[in-house]
Amino acid sequence: MISAYSGTNFRFSLTLMIALSALALSACGAKDKAPGAAPDGGKPPPPAVGVISVAPQAVALSSELPGRVEAQRVAQVRARVSGVVLKRQFTEGSEVRAGQSLFLIDPALYQAALDSANAQLARAESNLEQASATAER
Repeated sequence: MISAYSGTNFRFSLTLMIALSALALSACGAKDKAPGAAPDGGKPPPPAVGVISVAPQAVALSSELPGRVEAQRVAQVRARVSGVVLKRQFTEGSEVRAGQSLFLIDPALYQAALDSANAQLARAESNLEQASATAER
């Protein structure tokens, strides 16, 4: 059963196929040369290059080698007394001598302890004088 609609559809498809074939064949034709193309067979002109003249000269040799440095001996600095550190008196990584002062510690705490000890000494001497006087009577 062929209807009128299917015949029209066939004719439309055939017409569309012929039109597309004609368009594809016309695209395969010879092309005009593009403006700026080279006259000798369409090859592009050679590229521009820079030129350097080579001459012998003295060159200093240098080497940069990566590496790690590790100390032979490591000294740990530990506090022997407690207190507030006011100043560090050495540069890290520098050499220090035995007995060298490394830190300046706030003297207020130690001054108060010294004053208290002097007061106890004075009281003890006073008690000694009183006891000696009492023993002589």
